[in-house]
Amino acid sequence: GALGSLRRDANAPVRSVAVVGDRLYAGGDFSSVGGTARARLAALTLPSGAPDAGFRPAFNGSVYAVTATPDGSVVLVGGGFTTVNGSSTRRYLASFTRAGAVRAPVFALGPNNPVLSLDTNDDGSRVFAGVGGDKTGNQAAAFDAATGAKRWYQRAEGDVQAVAHHAG
Repeated sequence: GALGSLRRDANAPVRSVAVVGDRLYAGGDFSSVGGTARARLAALTLPSGAPDAGFRPAFNGSVYAVTATPDGSVVLVGGGFTTVNGSSTRRYLASFTRAGAVRAPVFALGPNNPVLSLDTNDDGSRVFAGVGGDKTGNQAAAFDAATGAKRWYQRAEGDVQAVAHHAG
């Protein structure tokens, strides 16, 4: 429980972190971490905390959620963004290789549905999202990790700010 020595200051709020293997992924509103330019998502190597030089996705809006598949090979990012690396094909939910390359699929989200929280099932075949936004949002939803198709959803009376998968 002792406080560690890792410290990397971000120049704006960090909204989500995930430890995956030897990396700490941090998402938020920042444009730099530890003095290194990063557009709302950074991968820091552990235990040093040095930014991973090759992991440089860029988002035009906030990153609210970061998680990974159980094997750590895919990083999933949700938020209020509408472009990733300048492309508008991935809105609100995107996946990346461990090296930072955007990967398929394109997830089936509505036009104003920011993703506020994320989780995966035990084998990484499903992605669960807490979604906010307009009347087409406000839901907990499950997506096929390979195709991006929405498998099911449950509407809520407001933003779904947390989801977790547990034992099926």
